[in-house]
Amino acid sequence: MSPALGVIAVMSAAAMSGLIATSLADVIPGLAGTASDAAMQQFHYTGSLNQAFAKIYVCLPASAFLFWSVAMRDTGGFPRALSRFGIILGAVQLIAIASGKLPVNVHGLGAVILLQSIWVLWVAKVLMRARAAA
Repeated sequence: MSPALGVIAVMSAAAMSGLIATSLADVIPGLAGTASDAAMQQFHYTGSLNQAFAKIYVCLPASAFLFWSVAMRDTGGFPRALSRFGIILGAVQLIAIASGKLPVNVHGLGAVILLQSIWVLWVAKVLMRARAAA
């Protein structure tokens, strides 16, 4: 459930930048030349919403991976390295967002997506092997 809500959050972040900000640029007078204070406040507000949704996107899957990895460790049947990686991955991402050390820009989110994808693909491989062996 958490990763699905994270996807909704990241879609909302994309909507803030791609749809709302561009719509504001079309309707707010003064943007063609020098932007007014009100126009800039609207863009900063939209940017803040974008950042908030991007942080939610990182936190929801990270917390799910953390809890799933703890369950993997406790129930057995999964490689210890996989559960350790998931625990570390989830904890580090949550701490990095909470402390403000993880930038929610293209590079920061790219790193998050790469690391989370590695964990998901590893879990898929383990599950597929277990299914084939059964």
